[in-house]
Amino acid sequence: MKSERFPSFFHSFKFKLILGVAVVHAVMMSLFIWDLVYRHQAMLLERQTEQANALTHSLATSSCVWLASHDIAGLQEIIDAQRRYPELVYAMITNENGKVLAHTDMKKIGLRALGMPDEKKHTVLNSSSSLVDVASPVMLNDRFIGWVRLGTGQADAAIKMRAIMRNGILYALVAIIVGSILAWLLGRQITGRIYAIKKTIDTVNSGEKSCRTGLAGLDEISVLSGEFDRMLDNLDRREEALKRAEQELKTINENLENMVAERTRDLERSNTELEGFAYVISHDLQEPLRKIGSYLDLLKEEYEGHLNEEALSYIGSAVDGAYRMKDMIGDLLALSRVGTRPDPFKEVDSGKAVELAVRDLEIAVGESGAKISWNSLPTVHADPGQLNQLLSNLIGNAIKYRGDVSPEITVSAVRDNTGWRFCVKDNGIGFDMKFADRIFQIFQRLHTRREYPGTGIGLALCKKIVERHGGRIWVLTEPGKGSEFFFTLPAAPQAPPDGKRPIDFQTF
Repeated sequence: MKSERFPSFFHSFKFKLILGVAVVHAVMMSLFIWDLVYRHQAMLLERQTEQANALTHSLATSSCVWLASHDIAGLQEIIDAQRRYPELVYAMITNENGKVLAHTDMKKIGLRALGMPDEKKHTVLNSSSSLVDVASPVMLNDRFIGWVRLGTGQADAAIKMRAIMRNGILYALVAIIVGSILAWLLGRQITGRIYAIKKTIDTVNSGEKSCRTGLAGLDEISVLSGEFDRMLDNLDRREEALKRAEQELKTINENLENMVAERTRDLERSNTELEGFAYVISHDLQEPLRKIGSYLDLLKEEYEGHLNEEALSYIGSAVDGAYRMKDMIGDLLALSRVGTRPDPFKEVDSGKAVELAVRDLEIAVGESGAKISWNSLPTVHADPGQLNQLLSNLIGNAIKYRGDVSPEITVSAVRDNTGWRFCVKDNGIGFDMKFADRIFQIFQRLHTRREYPGTGIGLALCKKIVERHGGRIWVLTEPGKGSEFFFTLPAAPQAPPDGKRPIDFQTF
């Protein structure tokens, strides 16, 4: 995946660098110009004040005799002579009462000057950039006889300040432009190297893993570039190692899968052979046992009057053992048939299967007085013969392991996520839950044959039938309070919308 495109100029680091340098230059040059103008103005004001003070002293000295003699014309000549100073705003000479005797503005002669000093000494009345106003007393033999007062402006100073300001702004602009150019060049160098790294990233992302930045130098970006190249080298090495590990793991998995498949085939073949062997042995043993039982019965009938009680007891035990062995072989034969000679699955009405199982157990039901009930039971996808055998075994056990009261057996079913969960509930003797797994193992019994007859194969046969149907079987029980045997079976397939039934491939 390609990385994002380069940012626009106004969002780039280069623009931010140029803008930052320009702003810094502008601020610094502004401060410099302001400080320069301020200092220059202060210097010009100080110099003008000194010039005004010197001129005032000079006028006070030169006008002393003329003022003492009340020579107004002479005083006016002195004032007129000051007009040669270009920065002079006004000049006047007053008597001791402040009456204007001579003035640069003839209209103000004879008026009283305002704002004269209270003390008879040299006084700077105003000192600003626009006007320096100075008053100096006129003394004759230490006697106060009047005032000399003049004001000067800073017209030339203003021109100079404007020139300084203009030059300062020009210099600032030049500094900003030069700084921006330098910042642009620096930013170009920096961003160019960054873009080189970014280009490498894009190339690597596109699949060219061998691409490197190749930037040389001792600056920070070069160091970063070198570290980035080393990181890519490490990633390449790790990727190669990962590929090798994945290939090795794949080879191991393939070998393991082959071994498991071969082992599974061996186990399936072995189980098939064992089931076939068990079937053949069980089938072949039935005939000799039938003969043994038959001949023992004949022997007992023919010689019953010629044998004592002990001999007859021996014959009876032998007959009982033969028939018990025959029953056990029959159960083993049924157990082996579950896997070796099954019938195909099809839709089976479980209610009818319960009815058939109860009919098969008619004698046991009649002898025990059992009450067997079931509600509407579902149609399931099962082997009909094996479902009948499963229900017969569970209902038969519920009748066999009864208590003092008549058996009450209920068969029910509820729908769950995978199919149907059946329950065969009784009010029999029950047992401890610690034996809940043991009873489904072959030849495992909780009671002696004298207490309850049987071969110990029935529940193992039930478990094998349920597992063949893809379900499971379990029990909940308590001593003296009966048992509940649960098992699950798949539901019957739903018919398509057009009414056609789905094909059951197990029937072919």
